[in-house]
Amino acid sequence: MNATRLRTIAWKSCLVLLFCLLLVILLLGRPVLIEIPGDHKRWIVIRDKDAHCPPLITRGLFRVVLVPNSGKVCTSSPEPLNLTYVRFEYVYPDGRRKYLPWSGSGGDTSAKVWLLGYNIELHEQYVFVGDVHEMNNSGPPMRYDMPSDKN
Repeated sequence: MNATRLRTIAWKSCLVLLFCLLLVILLLGRPVLIEIPGDHKRWIVIRDKDAHCPPLITRGLFRVVLVPNSGKVCTSSPEPLNLTYVRFEYVYPDGRRKYLPWSGSGGDTSAKVWLLGYNIELHEQYVFVGDVHEMNNSGPPMRYDMPSDKN
């Protein structure tokens, strides 16, 4: 194969990959990054579709959910964790980051984040951060309690 043919194949391959990426984003939505204060171990509640709250910020391809110390987040954006790639990270004051493996059920004992339900009426996603023992002893999820608490 000559160099011109190799360049043509490489160019077409890049276009196909770009098209596939755009198709996935259009069908499933942008990937979501959940940034959690370092070593936070408790419930997080994410309220979505709330007109009183700001939309999610974007960073590159990601929509970003910034979790405050209270663990309560609200956004005017639609369900951030619905049918998309989700990544959870601890973010420490010194800028370090740590990836947190997650699970949608109680079967994965190595998980550090648990997606545990969505309340359709309240538009709230319930997430627990911690190991399986901490999750099993954490009690029920907290509620967002709008509009008095906007942390």
